[in-house]
Amino acid sequence: RRYFFQPRAAAVDMCWQYDGGNRHQQPLYANSGFIFVRNTRRSRLFWREAFLLGHTQRSQQGITLPLLVHHYFNSGLKLHILGKRFANGPQLALTRAKTAKNLPSDWIVAHASWTANSTDKRRKLQSFDEWDDACVDRLWQRAGSPVVGW
Repeated sequence: RRYFFQPRAAAVDMCWQYDGGNRHQQPLYANSGFIFVRNTRRSRLFWREAFLLGHTQRSQQGITLPLLVHHYFNSGLKLHILGKRFANGPQLALTRAKTAKNLPSDWIVAHASWTANSTDKRRKLQSFDEWDDACVDRLWQRAGSPVVGW
């Protein structure tokens, strides 16, 4: 939390993860796996337009990335692309050795993007001990149990 409330960050409307130079995310290379949004006029304008376009694409990035570019250049949206401590796709690998080489020890957020399926997401998270089988199993059990007290 302290990261976003430092004085130098106060002027920023939104912070997005870096998408590792993916040619599809040019020119800002933003990834929507983790976003920090301040409640500003520019941010509300951006999200209002994103909401209105929500039905037009199959993914949120298909909507948000062109809007980011538009609002950055035309509406003065103050945007910050987060560094390597906010890890995602290119930093997280399917093997422990490759992830250890790319992931900073003081990482803050890790988003298992750049995967073809849920099995690969799981493998990426397991590569740095952030997957808990017991927790996932309990989640499925709770989802199937009746809600008491309603």
